[in-house]
Amino acid sequence: APVGQNFSFNLDEAATLTVALANGLLSNASDDDTGDTLTAVGVSQPQFGSLTLSGDGSFSYQHDGSENHSDSFTFQVRDSDGALSALHTVTLTIAAVADAPIAMDDSATTDEDTAVSVNLVDNDTDAEGDLVA
Repeated sequence: APVGQNFSFNLDEAATLTVALANGLLSNASDDDTGDTLTAVGVSQPQFGSLTLSGDGSFSYQHDGSENHSDSFTFQVRDSDGALSALHTVTLTIAAVADAPIAMDDSATTDEDTAVSVNLVDNDTDAEGDLVA
């Protein structure tokens, strides 16, 4: 049966990771049967992004931009006789990127010649929960 390995990759939040053939999921795969062609077969999909996996082991992963900073998917190596390797995991570590705060419109009404006080950031939010000032 073919033999593969687990992999780990890093990327930024909301970014795309593209892994070429040379560093792909078959880069260290092997098979005892000389001459067999090896293919990467996806088993499970990542939870917080989309995956495009090619049979040659190259792949592209697009993180969904959420605040989830770890993701993974699994694959097996298949040889040309149909034999499958053990299940292997690709672990993706996603570095947090500071998101801009969201400013909401503000309004106030007052009588003529009467001052009004408005907290301009009271209804504004930040995805990471940081203080908006």
